[in-house]
Amino acid sequence: MPTKIYTDGSQTQICFKIEDQEPVVRLVKPDGEKATVNEAEYLAAVHALQEAKNQGIVEVEVWSDSELMVKQMTETPEGRA
Repeated sequence: MPTKIYTDGSQTQICFKIEDQEPVVRLVKPDGEKATVNEAEYLAAVHALQEAKNQGIVEVEVWSDSELMVKQMTETPEGRA
């Protein structure tokens, strides 16, 4: 059964939560520079997947409120740009 990962991003912070673990919140960019919300959503997913890999988790299911990212990651026709 895949491990669920929840992600979210804003202009200044990203957040992810690996199932049954505490949430992780990080600045998008260490210098305080802002990112677009879409950039932050993807950064949250990348950081979460890197952390899952570091923990030896090999099967994941990513949950996000980013419609764009979900469509692009699931390869729906709407997500292909």
